[in-house]
Amino acid sequence: MSSSSKWEATSFEILTQGRDRVSDQLFANGRMQVPLRINIKAAAQSASGELVPYKLSPDELDRIRLKDHHTNGPLPSAWQETDHKSGDWSDTFPNASAPEESAPREDDSQSYILWISTTENGLKHIQATIPNGQGTWQTTKNSIALTAVYPIRYRVSESHNIEYRKNEVAKGSWTGEKHPDVHRGDWTQYNWYFSTTAHPTKQVELHDFSPDDLQLKLGDKKLRNAWRMKMEANSLQIAYVWECSQRREAPFGCYYMDRPQTMTVNQAANALRVTLLSFTHPVRNKYPYNFTFKPWFEIFDIYGNSGRFSLKLTDENAVEFENYS
Repeated sequence: MSSSSKWEATSFEILTQGRDRVSDQLFANGRMQVPLRINIKAAAQSASGELVPYKLSPDELDRIRLKDHHTNGPLPSAWQETDHKSGDWSDTFPNASAPEESAPREDDSQSYILWISTTENGLKHIQATIPNGQGTWQTTKNSIALTAVYPIRYRVSESHNIEYRKNEVAKGSWTGEKHPDVHRGDWTQYNWYFSTTAHPTKQVELHDFSPDDLQLKLGDKKLRNAWRMKMEANSLQIAYVWECSQRREAPFGCYYMDRPQTMTVNQAANALRVTLLSFTHPVRNKYPYNFTFKPWFEIFDIYGNSGRFSLKLTDENAVEFENYS
């Protein structure tokens, strides 16, 4: 039967993934999405006048929309629907019970999934609607209830939902003979780890840390991800910040080291890592000046809740985290 048939929905329902199938929760952060399953069964009149099952085409299914049950109109702009999941955020609210099996449907019905997110907290009753083959909009008789919970905002002042810790992870010695004088000294690596504790950390976005061309300007790949270098009479400190990624080795050091050395990056899973390398003198360094950038980052938990923080190094060479904007 062609897509121009005068079909109509004979069974039409909307369901959530919640255990009761009619309610669910999500964070109102604009990132977390929950799926809504629409089951539809249609029929059309055959040439003999008999009603026969009708299978909707993908284009016809794509016309399904969500509506506000109370206003009988479109959802407010704070509520966004899409036919695909965006990002990799969890779609199951904390401590929610996942359904034991997929949402039930009749054998000859079709299912269509819409994903919904919001930036507006509160309760919303939602229905699905579709224009049938006669151009008449049909709406599900049932509605589902979505509760949008105020999102978590991660802040330094909220000590219960973030964690940062310091540890000394490595130390060693270095020698250099690329100068008329022979240089020897020690180095120590300190790490600071920053993570969310209300819910597991998912990702971190870094901003304004180290310009891409810094290592080219200074001629040294060992400065990749460096945001501060401070050389004094008896010491040299280089501070780095790293994207969340797999554990790996990164080169480090100063110009006159005989042999390239590496440090381990991202030993802790699901955490932002800041590294301070401290070198004892005599260290002769080729770099003509110290530099300090003002990096900040946005950290996200698995549900898309976030917080923004900046980095700074104190005069005592301790890394501090502060709220950013």
